Amino acid sequence: MSNKLILIFLIFLASCKLVPEPDLSPSNQRQIIYPAQIPGVGLDVQTTGWAKSPIWKYSPENIPTEFLNQKKEWEHYTIIGKDYSMTLTLMNVGFLAAALVDFSHYREKFDVSNVFFETQSLKDFGLPNNPYGETIWKKDGDFISIRYEHGERFIEFSLKDKIVMKSFKGKLKLTDPLESIAVVRPFNQPKQFFYENKVFGMAVEGELKIRNKTYLFEPETTSAILDWGRGVWPQLGSWYWGFFKGEVDGKEIAINMSYGYGNDSRGTINALLVDGKIQKLDKIIARGDIKNPKGPIKIFSNDGRVNLHFKPLYHQKINLDILVYYAKIDKLYGTFEGEIILDDGTKVYIKDFYGFAENVFYKW
Repeated sequence: MSNKLILIFLIFLASCKLVPEPDLSPSNQRQIIYPAQIPGVGLDVQTTGWAKSPIWKYSPENIPTEFLNQKKEWEHYTIIGKDYSMTLTLMNVGFLAAALVDFSHYREKFDVSNVFFETQSLKDFGLPNNPYGETIWKKDGDFISIRYEHGERFIEFSLKDKIVMKSFKGKLKLTDPLESIAVVRPFNQPKQFFYENKVFGMAVEGELKIRNKTYLFEPETTSAILDWGRGVWPQLGSWYWGFFKGEVDGKEIAINMSYGYGNDSRGTINALLVDGKIQKLDKIIARGDIKNPKGPIKIFSNDGRVNLHFKPLYHQKINLDILVYYAKIDKLYGTFEGEIILDDGTKVYIKDFYGFAENVFYKW
């Protein structure tokens, strides 16, 4: 087990290509306003589109036996500050359940991780069927607890020292905005689907302790995003993803932007969050080398509402390998500057909004 542990989470300087960008033609963004089941009986996926909350009911019992090896469940938090950030990932991808906590200090230029994973008793490492459920994972003295209560998410974890990995302890409170963005989208293969909820622009309060060093997260300078995903996914995939949050002219403004994963012609995951309310965007494109820590990267939307430049501060490169499976991640932390247009036509100029842009390729 220890050899596998080293193998899966060794960090290499890996190079990977960029996610192909979407075309600029307008898409038919279909808003879903009535609850629906996903998937339906026999893995039927009809109600594709987007919503301002996770109104679909995820029903994994409707996934036929022959597709269970493709069932994937995923929860990922990125927490962004002005000097450092952390991520927390929980996943159960059929052959492996894993929990990873990662810390990046982009002023002091270092990152550290800790992880535990399970390949046998996967039923003991399940994830809830909605973004508001409770998760408690325990293994060999490590634990992670995530609990939702009255609009707040309480995260607590403790991961002990392992080989070359330092111990992590954390206790955090994340406050949800009024609305979030959710989508259900198909893939090119029949009966494959992705149910996703991005809860972004969350205020954060708490601390992370790495051995004897404590890092504080304060709501005035820290924000977070949750990437919650369930579905039957292809074994090979890639995506671009970005996020920022800041305040200008008395308005709190955040953005979630992504492309490359599945068919989103009836509902992209792209949206602004203005004072806690969703304002839908169509397609967003990032041009520039996300493998280049010096940038620059230009980000714009096909509807003309987003025109930004991203200035990287820190480049995190991760290459995770286990047997024939892998994930190649280029994640840049930095600041955004440029112009966005709100639903009412107001043009807003933003500067020094902290966030990230990432490029991912995987096989699992």
